[in-house]
Amino acid sequence: MSEHAGAAPSRLRRLTLLGQGLLALLFVCLLVALGVSSATRATQERARAEVLSTSESQRNNSLITMRDGLGLVLVVEQLLNGQATRRDVQIARALLAQRLSVVAEDNRSALQAAPESFRVALAALDAQIASLPAGLAPVAERSALVDAVTPASAAFSRETRHLGDGAAIDWRAQARVVADRVIDENYRETALLVAALFVALLIAAWVTVDVRRVAARTRRAVATEREGLHHAQRALERVALFDREQSRILERIATGGTLADVLQAVVDLASRTSDGRAFRLRVDAVSVVSGDVGPVIAGSLGVLFSWPVGGASVEGVLAGAGAGQLELLGTGGLLTEDVAAIALSCSELADFALEHDRVSKQLSHMATHDALTGLANRNLLLIRLSEAMRRGDRSGDSVAVLFCDLDNFKQVNDSLGHFGGDQLLIEVARRLEEATRQDETVARFGGDEFIIIASSLPTESDAYAFADRIRTVVGAPFQIGETDVSIGISIGITFVDPGMGDAAAVLLAADAAMYREKSPSRGVGLAAHLDPTV
Repeated sequence: MSEHAGAAPSRLRRLTLLGQGLLALLFVCLLVALGVSSATRATQERARAEVLSTSESQRNNSLITMRDGLGLVLVVEQLLNGQATRRDVQIARALLAQRLSVVAEDNRSALQAAPESFRVALAALDAQIASLPAGLAPVAERSALVDAVTPASAAFSRETRHLGDGAAIDWRAQARVVADRVIDENYRETALLVAALFVALLIAAWVTVDVRRVAARTRRAVATEREGLHHAQRALERVALFDREQSRILERIATGGTLADVLQAVVDLASRTSDGRAFRLRVDAVSVVSGDVGPVIAGSLGVLFSWPVGGASVEGVLAGAGAGQLELLGTGGLLTEDVAAIALSCSELADFALEHDRVSKQLSHMATHDALTGLANRNLLLIRLSEAMRRGDRSGDSVAVLFCDLDNFKQVNDSLGHFGGDQLLIEVARRLEEATRQDETVARFGGDEFIIIASSLPTESDAYAFADRIRTVVGAPFQIGETDVSIGISIGITFVDPGMGDAAAVLLAADAAMYREKSPSRGVGLAAHLDPTV
């Protein structure tokens, strides 16, 4: 009987050892699975970085392609308005072709990555460009050219804008898919880790009598893991919030939101995604503070860290280099990696907003000013003349319009060459601006023709005196290279009485007065006051 009694504990021990061995084997298997999961997650993280890098490269390529495409559309519209030549259009098309040939990290060019509708629209526009006349479009043919080219230009403009929208959508979609995969792998790794901990608890309970100490240590480990999971969840929520608000800010930039509102949204986003930390964004003399920090409190807080906006150094910003600076405000403390990453992303977002604002203002200036002289072009001239006529209607004052044309400019241009002729036109424009008041408009009407809108010449004698001053100023010799050049100017003057609302008729009357000035008899060059009833 004692043999049976001794055999029972022996069998129990063997069973215990077998159970412990099985648990140990299971624990080893879980550790191996956990290591494989960790390696897989690391691989997915690298793949995520590569996908995001490739997607962002494709998005940037699409945005730059969109910029060059819209630049081509702008030059085509300028040609239709008589402000650009066919050569200008060809240059803009060559720039777009160069951009479309750029190969991204997916071994596809921008043209291959573009949708079929974009390529069809580009081919249609190329066909219209090929039919354009050389040089400036003749005035008599512009209406027909507008009817022929505008549909293709408008279709290409729509497809070009869709490039940027599609790139942003694809980028966000790919980022979301990769992030979901990483999250799934994190959950799987967490499950394996929890299982491994559970098996470790059982083994510890079997091999040691200090169950309480092992249980306490295990509880602390589980609590630490839960805290890590909590921090990971907060980080994911922060990333989701940042992506969502960044998309809204980018949409506000794309839809023409004011720069001040965009910059305010950027600092508010930095504060919201960093647990309410206070931020200030300085651009030149403008300072924007996150919404939950008042200006008085912000002024008393110290700058903990700062990130340059626009690629300038901190010293350059403080010296007034024209860039910006995003500052983390506070009274002390350590800078975490999360806050630093958020601040850097927000500084890049502010940089993009500033660059977009600069490009928009540049395009607006190009649309309303002459490319050679910098004077107002025909479009802006008609707007300024209409505004002056409306002010005259309200005040009852006349508006004087002077139509100026250089004498024998073609012969001077032939002798100087086109570059010298352009320099002469630039110098004439500069002298005309210096001879007029700040509230008066000087515009280049085309070629060697200039228009001056003056609201301070109430009588014909005042107009003659002003015209003589213009002749004297322009008649002084010009230094073009090493050549002294003298050139005359013919001036036609017309007055617009209150009630005359047709700006085009005013310009025709001033043009006719200028041609009377150029006639061999040298007429007075003054058109009769326009009758608003005619």
